[in-house]
Amino acid sequence: PAFWGYRLLFNIKKKPELKDKKLRHAFAFSINRKELVEKVARGAAVEGSMGYLPVDHVWYNSRVKTYPFEPAKGKELLSGRKYSFTLLTGNSRDEVRIAELLKISLSIAGFNINVKSIDMKSRDAAVRSGDYEIALNGHGGWGSDPDMLRRVYSGTVRTDSSPSSDAIPGYSNSEINRLAMMQLREMNSKKRKEIIFRMQEIIAEEVPQVPLYNTKGYTVFRNKKYSGWRHMFDHHEVTHNKLSYIKI
Repeated sequence: PAFWGYRLLFNIKKKPELKDKKLRHAFAFSINRKELVEKVARGAAVEGSMGYLPVDHVWYNSRVKTYPFEPAKGKELLSGRKYSFTLLTGNSRDEVRIAELLKISLSIAGFNINVKSIDMKSRDAAVRSGDYEIALNGHGGWGSDPDMLRRVYSGTVRTDSSPSSDAIPGYSNSEINRLAMMQLREMNSKKRKEIIFRMQEIIAEEVPQVPLYNTKGYTVFRNKKYSGWRHMFDHHEVTHNKLSYIKI
């Protein structure tokens, strides 16, 4: 399952112009996520959902708003204004390649992107401290309990937390905050799912950040030797599941 992925983070606190939803929409329309899947992941991935929960998540909402690659639409939303951003990324081959492709596709709409590549630990530290304008980050955990929507979109930025769970600096939405607390307390699974679906729809409309793509995992094994490998419902590696090592 595609429970590991990349997302483009916005630091709205540091770049207040990102408070403009039209600008965030322009980003979404100007990023060629299909190209990222084909050229970087070599097809072993799925495009990110703008509602954040990936397509393999048990509570993924397929009705969320989508943003196909339409740089002309992005350019229209910019209304002739020019925006410059420094894109912070790690120094892995895939991240550098993603950053290069983002720079090219965003430039078509009129964005000027300066790529700053540093080592992974320094990038993670910068994300935790908020020392970036926009940043590329990759991590797992995308198949976890959907309460992660509360932590990411309604939480408080903590300098001691993992970059995978950081809130968005400078972003707040009262309706997302309200629904986030509702789902946290809702004991009825059906009702909670309805709330989570609504949260995804609002998040997709708001575009507080851009989920880029989620990678598929492949495991090769000799069936005659052992065939008891099992996936965890919320993870992407069969070797991480203790049940994979128990004969039943």
